[in-house]
Amino acid sequence: MRSYAADTRATTSVAVISLLLVLPASPAQAQATPDTIISVCSGVSLPRSVVTSIIDPVVTGIYAPIETNLNGTLAVLTNPLLGITGLPAPLSVDVNGLRTSAASGSNIRLRAIANDGTLIGPGDPCNAQADSFILTNPKGVSIGGNAITGLGASGEEAVAGEINSIAIGNRAGTDALALGSIALGTDASVGAGGTGSIAFGRGASVTVANSVALGAGSIASRGPQAGSAGEVSVGAPGAFRQITNVADGTAASDAATVGQLQAIAAQLSNNAVQYSNSSNTSVVLAGAGGTTVSNVAAGAVTASSSDAVNGSQLFATNQLVAGNTTNITTLQGDVSQLQTDVANNSSAITNLQTSVAGNTSAITTLQTDVSNLQTNVAGNTTAITNLQSGLATTNVAVSNLQTNVGAIQTSVSSNTTAISNLQATVGGNTTAITSLQTAVAGNTTAITNLEANVAGNSSAITSLQTNVAGNTTSIANLQTSVSGNTTAITNLSIDVAGNTADIGQLEDVMLDVRADLDALAQTVADLDLGNAGPVRYSNAATPTQDNGGTPTNDVTLVGAAPGPVRVHNVAAGVVAAGSTDAVNGGQLAATNVTVAAAQQTATQALQASQNAVAYDSSARTSVTLGGSGASQAVQLRNVAAGTLGTDAVNLNQVRDLADTALRSANNYTDQRLAAFSFDLGEARKEARAGAAAALAAAGMPQAMDAGANMLAAGVGTYGGKTAIAIGGSHRTENGKAVFRIGVTYDSNSKVGASGGAGIQF
Repeated sequence: MRSYAADTRATTSVAVISLLLVLPASPAQAQATPDTIISVCSGVSLPRSVVTSIIDPVVTGIYAPIETNLNGTLAVLTNPLLGITGLPAPLSVDVNGLRTSAASGSNIRLRAIANDGTLIGPGDPCNAQADSFILTNPKGVSIGGNAITGLGASGEEAVAGEINSIAIGNRAGTDALALGSIALGTDASVGAGGTGSIAFGRGASVTVANSVALGAGSIASRGPQAGSAGEVSVGAPGAFRQITNVADGTAASDAATVGQLQAIAAQLSNNAVQYSNSSNTSVVLAGAGGTTVSNVAAGAVTASSSDAVNGSQLFATNQLVAGNTTNITTLQGDVSQLQTDVANNSSAITNLQTSVAGNTSAITTLQTDVSNLQTNVAGNTTAITNLQSGLATTNVAVSNLQTNVGAIQTSVSSNTTAISNLQATVGGNTTAITSLQTAVAGNTTAITNLEANVAGNSSAITSLQTNVAGNTTSIANLQTSVSGNTTAITNLSIDVAGNTADIGQLEDVMLDVRADLDALAQTVADLDLGNAGPVRYSNAATPTQDNGGTPTNDVTLVGAAPGPVRVHNVAAGVVAAGSTDAVNGGQLAATNVTVAAAQQTATQALQASQNAVAYDSSARTSVTLGGSGASQAVQLRNVAAGTLGTDAVNLNQVRDLADTALRSANNYTDQRLAAFSFDLGEARKEARAGAAAALAAAGMPQAMDAGANMLAAGVGTYGGKTAIAIGGSHRTENGKAVFRIGVTYDSNSKVGASGGAGIQF
């Protein structure tokens, strides 16, 4: 279809098209003309009645008087008396014939020319283009009933109640309070609350703001809800429509299709965790080789908890168990060390017994020497009585005494060496006992008693050392006395008496030492046999009773009273595979806490599994929230936006789909309405101004005589619009052809041009 606008700016055709004035020479060339006087596409057509009504006043009111007066003047001038020659013949125009010819001839027409310069025929298609059409009185655009703003059939008018609203279609209407609303279609309506809403389709109705009723009979009455801008309805209650040929959604706000939802449902069926039985008592995860359950919150670890526990909780329990194992291993090592220390102590006590036995032998030798000394002293007493008479004998006795004293010195030296060895042994024993005290400190009250006994033994040994030191001093004094007897025999009796007293005291000390050593030997023997002390051998059959010292692989602790004995200050044993260390109460308490936590975690995990979602059957083809056969609907919350064809979609995605559909409908409506985007008032003004310009161009006279030229002007008015035309014409020398051109300017500031040529034959 061709467009006949003069330029691409779609300016109103009448104002810019070239017009050709065609004056048929005779009725034979008359063409059928439309009934309208002016048409944008067909140009201006003046019917015969209009031409007659135009010519009659001109002929009868202007030309007839001029012809009469001019012929009268010519009659006077042609009087021979005046002698004027060369005057034209009197005018003789057949006015009635002209009127008859005009009334019976074809219509006077100004034809339109298309952009390509061809003349538009009556049968040619024509599209009128315009930037806009504006009504004279601004108000809502109303088109319906084959009329604009109520010009059509009564009762069929469309009514746009507000200046920014549009109503198109028979009886279509928008309420005066529905600002910026649109009603398209027969009986389409937008109510008072429908600000910014669109009713599109026959009988479509909107009564709420920012909403769309799309399709015949559709109703939009819900309006904007929380999180939405408005409502899009494609049907009505009880009259639903499907939205078909919807592409799969790709963005978070896209609509999802049934295909996407079916894919999501299939994926949920394949990947959802379901109950493994109809009673909903267990869940079996179907992953090959087991399934990892991630992001598990820490469950409550209490006696009544049924929560599932996570890996970090179990790791903490394992750490505590590992710590207990290490501590038990350490305790076992400490016990082993204690056993080693006891064995070492037994060896040290054995060495002590040996040293005591040697000391006993030395003391016996010393006693023998003392007895010999006493015998010698007795002999010396007799010799002293006969001193003067038996000085030689005395000298012999003294010599013997010196020998005996040398022997005593030798014995004392040996005794000193033995005592030094005893001191070294006692020192080593003291170190061993101290180690034993450190190893078994706090184990039992009996061990404490052992420490007291050992301390007593140490005190006794210390006393023995003191006595031996005193004995050494006494012997030294004895040596001095003997030396004094050698140099001053006269004082020998006194010195011997002193020596006798000292030796008596020495004997008493030796007896005390002997008793202490015997008691110490018995204690050491009992310790060596396991019959004394807090730690004693026992039998496997009676592990809490000592067996009298028979070495076995069982040991029991013996306290002051029958019954169990507490072992205190036990170091944490090594808790590891293969460890034989004793563990203390702290390690066992930690283990108990770990075991209790593990039990609580397991209980919580069992309870949590009771609320897990499971398949409806072992086939794993469906999942019913709430359990198979459940009648109460269950909400599935915190659903992420689906991205794949098999993903679930959440409410936001569905809402986004609705928003997208609304935007699409709005865009489609806007596009459709864009086709109607013109201003009828402006079009009317342009048409009237164009008609005035056409009349002005038609009103310009043209050259009448052969070879003549004429500059002419014309004016025109139509429908309140005016125009002027200026142009020129030329008739050929033979008078058979006429050429005319002209330009027009109308009250809408539009400039037009026209030109034409005619051949008379």
